Amino acid sequence: MTSKRGGLIALCVFAFVVALAGGSSRYDVVQLVALRPLAAVFLGVGFYWFAWDKVAPAQRPFVLLFAFWTFWALFQLVPLPPGLWLLLPGREPIAELDFLLGLSADWRPISIAPDLGWNSWAGLVVPWAALLLALTANVRHRNLLLIVFLMGLISSLLGILQLATSGNDALYLYRITSSGRPVGLLANENHASVFSALALVIGAVLAKTARRARDPNWQRIAYYPALLLLVLAILSNGSRLGLSVGLVGILAAALVFAIPDKVSNKRNKKAKPRAWRGKFLAGFVAIIALLLVFILSGNVSGFNELTQGSLIENYRWKIIEPAIEMASVYWLLGVGFGSFAEIYKQFEPTEILLPQYVNHAHNDWLQVAIEGGLPALAMIAAFSFYAVRGLRRMISGEGLFSPYSILFGAILVLLSVVSAFDYPLRAPIFQVSLIWLLVVLIGREQ
Repeated sequence: MTSKRGGLIALCVFAFVVALAGGSSRYDVVQLVALRPLAAVFLGVGFYWFAWDKVAPAQRPFVLLFAFWTFWALFQLVPLPPGLWLLLPGREPIAELDFLLGLSADWRPISIAPDLGWNSWAGLVVPWAALLLALTANVRHRNLLLIVFLMGLISSLLGILQLATSGNDALYLYRITSSGRPVGLLANENHASVFSALALVIGAVLAKTARRARDPNWQRIAYYPALLLLVLAILSNGSRLGLSVGLVGILAAALVFAIPDKVSNKRNKKAKPRAWRGKFLAGFVAIIALLLVFILSGNVSGFNELTQGSLIENYRWKIIEPAIEMASVYWLLGVGFGSFAEIYKQFEPTEILLPQYVNHAHNDWLQVAIEGGLPALAMIAAFSFYAVRGLRRMISGEGLFSPYSILFGAILVLLSVVSAFDYPLRAPIFQVSLIWLLVVLIGREQ
């Protein structure tokens, strides 16, 4: 195990690298040329510090599950005998094409697009580096939360600057299709809003527990303008999904501040146990008033889009039907991680052909079934059970309305729901943040 200072420095530098180069879910962005080799360096540092006997028993299943996921992604790239490969569902069109071209049967892997499969497998170096650093860096879990909070804060600040400068190209890290949108460190306005919402709830918990954690006075004060900036970033986001997710994050943060502080109540025996309800209602009214001001001034473009068009008209809904059909065909072993865009071309109806490039299913639950098949779904179920069990133990130990219970409950709900409409966890910055949050969740249940 490393020293606390060395571990904290490694985590901060790694977070800086991920923040600058890990905001896109695409496999062909140039930032990956720098991100993955640097992540491999930090992975080597994590291996150097790593010792299995130093890993807490509650954390070991998490490491093993991620190792199984990595193994399955690699197994999909192993060539299979022709007779066995032909038994896989959905391979008939490829076999017929081979016959028409006069090609002999050859050994092929499960993955339909092996080059993209190798790329997807190589991308696991980033979350692996995040996991090993978090397990071996020997730092307070509060510092992990603070690092994720700062990444979200910086992203939100950059997004506000992007909006204020009318889409100045110099402030964007990625070339995006909707210039002028407040995307911050990411390449997608929906993902930016989700990240701001997560940072807002984390920041609320850090501010709420700052006195108990003995944070410096300047840090306690700095939390509040930072939280206001995050709220402004959410309200100025230009997407319907982003605004919806952001409002949930705002309400969760308001609930964190509304609940009574156990330390304060012990000092003040006259404190009314139900006073938090009035505080929550007052905060809710203030947030609604602020939102109405933004709507009336025309600054909430996400709300404008919601009132001007039907959600059914959005192309995300139009590709659900072919995605479900793909999942019904390839549910057993999948088509290989990273192969969705290639196989989608075979199922895309002509009536919904779009000028945009459909690189994801916009429903990560479906895409996992399509690309990873039944084994991947089983591992996702195990991950979910593992996280929910940790939350249940936290609630039983700290209470349903404790700051950390609200935080992790909001995180699990937000990411689960958003993943049904988008794909935030495809971006490395979200992968790293979620792993660190899970390490904190698991650490608090011990």
